[in-house]
Amino acid sequence: MPKMTETDMSLADVARLAQVARPVVSMWRRRYRDADLPFPAPTDSSSSQPAFDPAEIGRWLHDTGRGNNPSAHLDADAFRTGIAADQSGTDALTALLCLKVLSGERLSGLSNAELLDLADDHDPHNQSLYREMEATGDQLAFLAATADALADAAYSPAAAFDLLLTSERRLGLQGGEIHRDAVSLVAAAVAALLGSRDGSRLVVDHSPGSSDILLKLSEGYGTVRCALAWGGFDTAASRRGLRRLHTHGLVLEAIDDDAGPVGQRSSALHLAQFPHAGNQDPGDVTILNAIDKICLRLTDDDRAVAFGPASALCDALSVEGAAGESEAVRSAILRTGRLRAVVRLPQGLLTSKPRQAMALWVLGPAHAEVALADRWTMVSDLSGTSLSTTDIEDLISDLAAAMGNRRSVEKHSFRFARLVRTSSMLAARGSLVKARPLPRNRTAQPADAVLHVENLLSLLEQPETVRSLDVQVIPTKKPESPVERVLGDLADAGAVVYLPGNRIEAADLRAGDPGSPGAVTVITAGSLFDGEPPAVMDRFRFSAHYPAGRLTEPGDVVFCTGPRPVALVDPDGAAVVAYPARILRIVGEGQTSRGQLGLVAGLLADDINSQPPTARRWRSWTVRAVDVDQRDLLRRTLDAVEQERLAALERVNQLTQLATLIMDGVASNTVTLGEHTPAAPMEGTPQCPRK
Repeated sequence: MPKMTETDMSLADVARLAQVARPVVSMWRRRYRDADLPFPAPTDSSSSQPAFDPAEIGRWLHDTGRGNNPSAHLDADAFRTGIAADQSGTDALTALLCLKVLSGERLSGLSNAELLDLADDHDPHNQSLYREMEATGDQLAFLAATADALADAAYSPAAAFDLLLTSERRLGLQGGEIHRDAVSLVAAAVAALLGSRDGSRLVVDHSPGSSDILLKLSEGYGTVRCALAWGGFDTAASRRGLRRLHTHGLVLEAIDDDAGPVGQRSSALHLAQFPHAGNQDPGDVTILNAIDKICLRLTDDDRAVAFGPASALCDALSVEGAAGESEAVRSAILRTGRLRAVVRLPQGLLTSKPRQAMALWVLGPAHAEVALADRWTMVSDLSGTSLSTTDIEDLISDLAAAMGNRRSVEKHSFRFARLVRTSSMLAARGSLVKARPLPRNRTAQPADAVLHVENLLSLLEQPETVRSLDVQVIPTKKPESPVERVLGDLADAGAVVYLPGNRIEAADLRAGDPGSPGAVTVITAGSLFDGEPPAVMDRFRFSAHYPAGRLTEPGDVVFCTGPRPVALVDPDGAAVVAYPARILRIVGEGQTSRGQLGLVAGLLADDINSQPPTARRWRSWTVRAVDVDQRDLLRRTLDAVEQERLAALERVNQLTQLATLIMDGVASNTVTLGEHTPAAPMEGTPQCPRK
């Protein structure tokens, strides 16, 4: 099979150049094959993988106005496949792009010797680019001209560098990258921990070859002092990472094997990412040993952030074999008291292993003023969270609060996190995020505790809490058998409309208050079968990611068919129904024709709940219809009964709160119970004689 040359573009390259989806390019090829301006023909028609000339593609996009890149004819050179077809070619081009930035010169026209002299001037210790340029031999001058062309097409050497990396990743020449959401999260955590220290704290990176987080930190949070502790620059990954940082203009204060000048600073924030470019498949023991070494270097002014697989950082570990070594190292880190926060993150944050869950550690000084047995760690399990911008901001707020003392932690309202005793995490020898929560004093001030109790007692004594239902029932003079209808026939007649549920990604759902700003209620199968409270998701995310999604209307019946038929009525509407739950919407009172018997939502839901467990076909269900003059009365009566049921549940909830407040208050010595003394009878009031 003929191979693609260095001047070729694949169909995927064309799509990236035009800034369109890949199928759009195939459609262009078919639709405009015989047009006045035909889509360019492949350079080799016999190949099963068509390749195209970049100049022809760029010209066609410019002349026809297709795509979303008005500068496609100028950018085409930067999107060629062949330029990243092998490791050595990419290394040479990235070295030349780095040299362009360091020297500030245009490289075209320089001889091989002049280029190597220039490289020696800017890389005297051969840490980033000299070796890669020297390895090209006689091709160096040609590649230098290519690097200039790439930088011009991509508008900057840094953009051209990143385009080369994108092509290499697409061709499978590189792996182990973390998702951009993870990059944003870790960078935000580092920025929050740096705080306002007038630039006095240094970021020391321990992830050889990986540069995404440092660049995100530099681009999004201003000037940051950085140092690299990558253990030398002998590996291709470390050298490439250093080239990328230089090309993006990041100023490094130390790039020694152990970031030596770091020892002269007042404080540092250590950053570690696993996997990283230097080790794309580290084991749990390797990860924990690396973090342990960082932990041993920390002073009380230092902080550390580690991002890695949940299997190493928070999931349960065995006490035998290699896992036993991991457990021993992790326990040793816990005993230092420096582990201040553990966060289990959702899947999908490691691009090469999208099903692997990741985790985040934050380390700082141990609580010197707290007894060893009482020290705590903040833990959070975000396995089912989508990590929206708001989620990241709230998590960062929790992490920042976790670095404070006990008083500041008590004042913070944690959204995702909870506190556990570090000693219980050690004793449990299991998942760190499932440890028993540390009891918190929920009635810290005596006056507040008494006020809460008195308010609840007042609510429980209100007359409206004792209600009565005004329902009048009269015996029917001529009782008849209930009128039943087949649900499928009602659907065919338009009396009910069937609507499928929305296929919502589990990562988009979270527990929360449906009434919170920006949230939309999500009714799941768990809400139907297990009585779980509805989930919530971000309203804007639902609109953006599920444009075809639909919301319920008041009175919709939400149901599932398996493992048994079950249904409920949504009285409020404006909720998302997540598949496999579905919707039945009554239309026009559920009548097949004017004057006929109709449906009531509450009765329909009850009939569905009464179906046999094996009745999985909803169209075959028989449901009861109600006479026209009884329909409104039945609906209003059912609504009134439901209000009474909810009021009774609220009273039970208030009684539960009262018991909790009294127990917490007495146990924490913030309230004291007194003997109940009956009021003395007024003078002249008759009294019943004692028996």
